[in-house]
Amino acid sequence: MGTPSWTDNNCYDYLDGLDAPGWAFEFLRRGTTYRQAYTEWHAIQQRLLSRPGPVWLRTSSDPLGWIFEPPRAENESIPAWQLRVRADGLEPRRTWYSDHFASRFCMTPPLLDPERPADRAMAVRPGDFPLVPDAITIKGYFIGDDSTSPFEPSFGQCIGFATIIFDLRKSLAPQFTVARTVLRARQAREAQGQCYAVENTKNMKLRRDRLRLLLRVLDAKATGAKHGAIAAVLLSHKKDGAAYGYGPTKDVHDLLKSARKYVKSDYRVIAGATLY
Repeated sequence: MGTPSWTDNNCYDYLDGLDAPGWAFEFLRRGTTYRQAYTEWHAIQQRLLSRPGPVWLRTSSDPLGWIFEPPRAENESIPAWQLRVRADGLEPRRTWYSDHFASRFCMTPPLLDPERPADRAMAVRPGDFPLVPDAITIKGYFIGDDSTSPFEPSFGQCIGFATIIFDLRKSLAPQFTVARTVLRARQAREAQGQCYAVENTKNMKLRRDRLRLLLRVLDAKATGAKHGAIAAVLLSHKKDGAAYGYGPTKDVHDLLKSARKYVKSDYRVIAGATLY
């Protein structure tokens, strides 16, 4: 992947010219989920570009560029797929491939190459308010929650807000219990990320120097560097800390945990934050 040398702080100077969505993409492009999605998106794009005939055929009812939910069987016609899905009590849905992949990551089409650093401002939108999905694309009760959505993250959430589905056919008490646990955990995560104070949801601020450190830790780990070596380079200003029961390597573990959360889902937090 086109990432800087993590041991050289000067290699990350290009980050200084990025806006918040650009920073968000820097985390997103380091994730396996995004890279796999880009590979699939790019393969469909190449097939469409090599397809003979006028351009309008590429956006016709031909299934080549469409994503079908639920999936369409091989050699199954579109009308047959629609009849089958409706017979199962579901609503057939198809989305143009570029819109499908972009919506998964709160991006504006087309997807950006993960091998290249962020170079444009509109890379990632700051978490659009989620659409209510149908029964095909939701598991559990929490729309866009990264532990329940089959696509990661399919719809996302507004920073500081949550959208929840409750099943009125079941007992509400256990659903309230789960909702309370998940919402408190998310609130704590976003508040600790300095998106807002709990009493002030408009104070969304993140430190550029910390985000820069998190990216360097991610890049270091991607090269196979050990926690001790990472700490020696990036946390050399810290004392051993043995008297307190842990050393800088524990700090590296905590930094990695935070950085991976940004890669997985909280890049949306960065996209909507004020950086300083």
